[in-house]
Amino acid sequence: IWRDTYRLLSNPNDFRRLIDSLIEYPSPATLALLREWSKDPKYGAFASAAADSLEQIIAGAPTVQPGGSLPGNKARIGGERDAAFDRETKAITNWTSPDTWFSWHFQVPAPGDYGVTVLQSQEADTSSQFLVYLADTTLEGESKPTGSRANFEPVRLPGTITLEAGRIYSLFLVAGESIQPRMMDVSAVRIVKP
Repeated sequence: IWRDTYRLLSNPNDFRRLIDSLIEYPSPATLALLREWSKDPKYGAFASAAADSLEQIIAGAPTVQPGGSLPGNKARIGGERDAAFDRETKAITNWTSPDTWFSWHFQVPAPGDYGVTVLQSQEADTSSQFLVYLADTTLEGESKPTGSRANFEPVRLPGTITLEAGRIYSLFLVAGESIQPRMMDVSAVRIVKP
């Protein structure tokens, strides 16, 4: 699908959007595709720079031990980018748009079934729904009121995901269907054994 889309492009802005989407899926195959596109006379320089960035993402993808965390302040903010990082709590905060999402890249040390827990805070009494996309699986969750933005509590998502060792995964946290004007703050996403 990436190659088909690439062949249809005529606008440099569309190529940038394609690269932004592609880079969310770091793998040797993605890197090879970007290296191939770096030979293009029109978009080659941009593809080459993206390949360099992707190499850094791949090299920097942490190995998360069972129970380990992906810190909120290490997420990549995508979409409308209506969110920020709190310097004090190191959490994602001021998440105000359902068109904003967050992504992390990681790998696991051993194959097996894993679960996801979101360490979150929600000052409002009414919760927001959210989704986690990981390895072609969607997990649904709902924030839990904690009374304070500084009081983080875990929300365990139902279901498990089978992950392979050594493969780099992309985890996306997005708004669900029923949300509040200001959604939960996120201190971390934990990768746990069931």
